[in-house]
Amino acid sequence: RTKDRNARALTWAGFRAHAPQLWVRPNNFAEPIDATRRRLAGLGLSDKTTICVLSEAEPDTLAQLWDTRQLNALHQQSMRALEQSTRGLERLKPVRQLEETFRLGRAAIRVLVADPLLPEDLCPGVFRQRHTEVMLVYDDRARRLWQNFI
Repeated sequence: RTKDRNARALTWAGFRAHAPQLWVRPNNFAEPIDATRRRLAGLGLSDKTTICVLSEAEPDTLAQLWDTRQLNALHQQSMRALEQSTRGLERLKPVRQLEETFRLGRAAIRVLVADPLLPEDLCPGVFRQRHTEVMLVYDDRARRLWQNFI
């Protein structure tokens, strides 16, 4: 259904439903509205959807639309899993190393991709930044394991 496809596209782009027919996100990207339309269309948004830019909104109203505690918790959980895995990878058999790096790497990417990249005043990006750094180190190690396998 178009409604479900639109909701999925808007959610993936960091929007949240403010009212039944109104989805919003902070305007913290330097992106022209045409580029936003193309990006959303690429995610499956219907071309019949109206897109506009609001210049102001009540901050408290916007802040309630995103569960920033949960968002930060997801970054922290993934980061801890990557750090724990890094410490224990050498003790695993090679096939288990590959399985674990694939599983945890995929989970970390999912958390990072789903992050709506909210402005600092709504959700400080310190956990996202640290998670990204840990993931890149983990990815480098995992790539070496996979290259040895291939």
